Amino acid sequence: MRVACRAPYTDLVIAWNGDALTCCGDLDAQDVLGNLYREELYALWNNPNFRRLRRTMHTPDILRHPLCGTCERLWANAHPLDYQLRLEILRYRLRF
Repeated sequence: MRVACRAPYTDLVIAWNGDALTCCGDLDAQDVLGNLYREELYALWNNPNFRRLRRTMHTPDILRHPLCGTCERLWANAHPLDYQLRLEILRYRLRF
């Protein structure tokens, strides 16, 4: 089981050239979702690319995303209520 990342709902990462990126982990601008110089902020935040990313975040398809599929952010944002789930995921991963 994968916990959805909060970044597409709370963060907006803009590169030097105005490109809106998936998250702060996209150091090479692999996944550009729009451009702040070409869209107003509200339109950019709600454009089809951002909406698609947010929808996909809650499906198994996110594992095929070039950045999100291998991201370990799940472990970086620990929440006390998620402890048991994280422990089970860790046990599952250690079996391989």
